[in-house]
Amino acid sequence: MLIANSSILQNWLCLAVASYMNKNYASAANSMESFLRFGTENDRLKPHEVSEGVLFMTRIKLKQGKNAAALKYLQKNEKKVLDQVKRA
Repeated sequence: MLIANSSILQNWLCLAVASYMNKNYASAANSMESFLRFGTENDRLKPHEVSEGVLFMTRIKLKQGKNAAALKYLQKNEKKVLDQVKRA
């Protein structure tokens, strides 16, 4: 299904989530990279979808034990993340 419809973004996202839930983090990372790349090439993703994708990709890197890479990725994509923490 993914090969036949590789341009359908939901297929990449579904594969990423399924791989993540199956603890196959390498596959999840590859699928999320494809999802974000195809989605941002033609502005097919809304800003909140890109934001959630960046956060999910960060989570995948953390699950892989790549803490430094996760931090670097998050810092590189900081402007794409819409979530904010407000301190009292």
